[in-house]
Amino acid sequence: MKGVVYESADLDGSGNTWLELNYRSDHRMLVGMIYTVGGLTVDEPYVYIAPTVRSDGGMPWKKIHIDLTPFTNNPITANRKFYIAALLGAGDTNARFWIDNVKLVRP
Repeated sequence: MKGVVYESADLDGSGNTWLELNYRSDHRMLVGMIYTVGGLTVDEPYVYIAPTVRSDGGMPWKKIHIDLTPFTNNPITANRKFYIAALLGAGDTNARFWIDNVKLVRP
């Protein structure tokens, strides 16, 4: 299930682009990119994020930085968007995800 899809002019152009976010979860998440190449839409899984749940049930907040530069600096791709997807395990019917302070960083 895709929970966030973000499209911005900040995803087009040159230079480094990083996705920064704080998160906690009891299941894996996926950050992927959607873009077009030669008129075809591509949905590319990019980074899997491990759950933060501990053996005692606590879920600490963590911060992650994901380098989106390979997508933003690619001259043959267009209409770039990133997404965050929730991944349920086999037989699971629910999960808990918290996402906060989502930023695109262009140093």
